[in-house]
Amino acid sequence: MRLFWLLRTYVDELSSKGAALKVIQEVRKKLEVHALAGCRREAVPGVRCLPSLKLPLLNHITLNLSMFLYLLKNLREGDAVLTDYNSVFAALPFVKKAKVVVDYRTLPMREGLMGALEWLSFELGTWFAKRFFWGATFITDQMRKEVGEGFKRWTIRGSGVDLELFNPEKFDRDRERARWGFEGTVFLYWGALESSQRGLLEAAQAFREAGLPEDAKLVFVGSGSLASELRELAEVREPVPFEKV
Repeated sequence: MRLFWLLRTYVDELSSKGAALKVIQEVRKKLEVHALAGCRREAVPGVRCLPSLKLPLLNHITLNLSMFLYLLKNLREGDAVLTDYNSVFAALPFVKKAKVVVDYRTLPMREGLMGALEWLSFELGTWFAKRFFWGATFITDQMRKEVGEGFKRWTIRGSGVDLELFNPEKFDRDRERARWGFEGTVFLYWGALESSQRGLLEAAQAFREAGLPEDAKLVFVGSGSLASELRELAEVREPVPFEKV
């Protein structure tokens, strides 16, 4: 059996790219994996970057079309497809040919028109997945409860973490806080500061309105097109390698 993994995102801007690639690498020890995604600026080793129009909404539509055409050409009887709710319609035509599974990592976050479209995609994708897909995976049991019952089968699939690299016993909390100049209560985001990450501006605004203690601080570590807007709402620091987060 081969696994076709649909990543409906700009994988080169994905904040959790390292973890995603690590999981794909581990799965490849047991299965042949075709990881399909979009790339805004550069190719990513181990992932097939499909063509799309890199514009809001049009990217979503054209990337799904590219995924559908790739599956149409390459999918064989008995293969498996792992997708998220945004790419349900790229995988839906193949439910009788393959084991199609929908994976839930996050929920829609953005506001405005794009947020409404995301919720529409979420609701429609989930409705079709519950009725036609082989099953579903969730990052946590709480996510499963948020999405609801009704899937034919499901399991919990947490995020991939390199426990040797991120072993908390290797670090002294007070020394690290002093090293980075953190005082009080710090909420930290690390990753690309791009609109494709969804919800960053909304999170920063909600943090300001939450009425938290004065020593509470929200810090964004990274770079991208949203950096200037985020600086008006929270502290923004230059990017550092994920090993130092």
